[in-house]
Amino acid sequence: MLYCRFCCGDIEGWGEVEQHEIWEVAPDIFSHPERTGRSFSMNDARLLAPCQPSKIIAVGLNYKDHIQEFGRTEIPSEPVIFLKAPSAVIGLNDSIVLPTGAGQIDFEAELGVVIGKTARKISEERALDYVLGCTCVNDVTARDLQKKDAQ
Repeated sequence: MLYCRFCCGDIEGWGEVEQHEIWEVAPDIFSHPERTGRSFSMNDARLLAPCQPSKIIAVGLNYKDHIQEFGRTEIPSEPVIFLKAPSAVIGLNDSIVLPTGAGQIDFEAELGVVIGKTARKISEERALDYVLGCTCVNDVTARDLQKKDAQ
């Protein structure tokens, strides 16, 4: 099933995409969604960011080429974890707002994993039970500003 967040006129909600139509679902995609019976043409709707996260947890330096880009040769023994603000998430065709003073802007295609329910200390075998879905992410970073940070 392909889910989305959308707005059409004054209606904003969650939907299931099927043959160029968005079928509104309620209450949301996290809580046993059911179709409301209303549908909207993809031509009339605007797709929003696929979720409204409370937090974004990212893993840096997670492949060899990227590590070497930073002039490092040693692979970290543990994942390099960092956070991004939820306000960093934007929807399809929304403008990317760059910080004042940013010079070197890099972008990377990333896989975003949307966790659908609270998880803590779960086994590797059960990890996928907590994944709602995946999405494409354009991770945009001001490298010159990043270098001023300890991460």
